Amino acid sequence: MSAPKLIQEEPPPSRTNRAGIRSGNPDGSPPGPMTLWLWEIRKRPGVWFRYPEQVSANTPRNVRIGNHSGVDAGEFEATGRGWTKDRKCTLYARWVGNR
Repeated sequence: MSAPKLIQEEPPPSRTNRAGIRSGNPDGSPPGPMTLWLWEIRKRPGVWFRYPEQVSANTPRNVRIGNHSGVDAGEFEATGRGWTKDRKCTLYARWVGNR
């Protein structure tokens, strides 16, 4: 499995509150596409990237608080934009290091 492509792009101005990401793989299963994407972002500190697919509305928060496999709390800034009625959004994230 390969990581989704990185799309370097600043998030648009927020019309709502910020949102954020982390979940675990306690069964030891291989990392999913989102985790691989986040790991790729670590190679480019401070640069914003857009995830290529819409994500659940709580994904940005989960990334920020470290509630995503392979991600620690505070190591990513993440926000969602373009919220839909079915609670999906566009995810923007950047790696800021372990705080």
